[in-house]
Amino acid sequence: MRSADGMSPDQCGINRFRMRYRIRESLEERGLSMSDIARNLGISCAAVSATIKGRNHSKRTLDALRQAGVPEKLLFSPSGFD
Repeated sequence: MRSADGMSPDQCGINRFRMRYRIRESLEERGLSMSDIARNLGISCAAVSATIKGRNHSKRTLDALRQAGVPEKLLFSPSGFD
């Protein structure tokens, strides 16, 4: 499967890895941290970090980052992957 812009899941992960600091900055600008996202989802901070670093494509975590205000252009979300 590919993202809406034709990227493979691996390409999405690489691009999200490159944006990891900007994702964290976006959370910090809103007074949030990866720990806050993890706590709200009931998962470990490591699981949130793995998604931000592009190792995982957790739809639930990506949705939580969107809801927290992280711009879509930083998330590189492949469609159809959990």
